[in-house]
Amino acid sequence: RVVFSNPEAERILGRPLAEAPDWRAYTASFGALHPDGRTLTADEYPLARAVLRGERVDHEALMHRRDGEALVHLEVSAAPIRDAAGQVELAIATFQDVTARARAEQALRRAQRLEAMGQLTGGVAHDFNNLLMVASGNLQLLARRTSDEVLLRFARGALEALRRG
Repeated sequence: RVVFSNPEAERILGRPLAEAPDWRAYTASFGALHPDGRTLTADEYPLARAVLRGERVDHEALMHRRDGEALVHLEVSAAPIRDAAGQVELAIATFQDVTARARAEQALRRAQRLEAMGQLTGGVAHDFNNLLMVASGNLQLLARRTSDEVLLRFARGALEALRRG
């Protein structure tokens, strides 16, 4: 059960935490998503792992879907607190909203992909232009050296197509 939560945690998560009688039941309906997009089970949720398994979780990426809202990117840390017998009795967790950073990283990755595509298409266009110039040069030589009107007409048609290309 949630013993204490601050207003900022409730704002980030989009719901009051004190109303959750059982953290396991709460996390099952939490809307927590792994960064790859799959839904986390209650036992996979970082705070539940700290309480149930006694694991320490540091800066783990997590996505959370607020009720009816967009995804929020969180970074979660949780540490178990043990009693004198060594049993986990509490866990302390922090949630940091890193949505702005995640969006900036996504925008950067998109920009890098677009830049790479621009470089690739520029390189392909340059190479294609080089091939057209070779064909154009050979057709110009053919047009100068032939007196056959049929070949000259074919060469001029091909040169016009190369110019458009």
